[in-house]
Amino acid sequence: MIKAINNALDGTAKAIRVDFNVTTQTWKKKPTFSIYLKGAKAPPGTRVVSTMNEIYMYVNYGTKPHPIRPKYANVLAFQSGYKNKTIPNKIASRPGGAFGPMVFSKGVQHPGTAARNFDKAIARKWRKEWSRNLQRAINSVVIR
Repeated sequence: MIKAINNALDGTAKAIRVDFNVTTQTWKKKPTFSIYLKGAKAPPGTRVVSTMNEIYMYVNYGTKPHPIRPKYANVLAFQSGYKNKTIPNKIASRPGGAFGPMVFSKGVQHPGTAARNFDKAIARKWRKEWSRNLQRAINSVVIR
């Protein structure tokens, strides 16, 4: 029974990692998502799917308005338009990015980024799915 439950936990963690990868499928620089077994203080069988990618954190949790100034040149150079590749509270990624004529500026006030809440959307989905996965694992051992 324990082996079946651990297999269900591992399979679910891998499926959750797939959902995180879906949120970045159109990104040029994709973050890596890892699965960890939690230590002694966590409940038995805990799996954690995470990334240390700083940009992913900014997109997931959002940013406040902030100034952007050039670091390595006298001016910033960027395209005038931008279409988001992701949507808040959706496990998805679509084509998007910068477009339009080039703009040059000594600095800009970025309006901030709305939190995408990928982690919350994925948690909502898997709270419903987990009980089904666990039941299938138990049935595979009990009902033969």
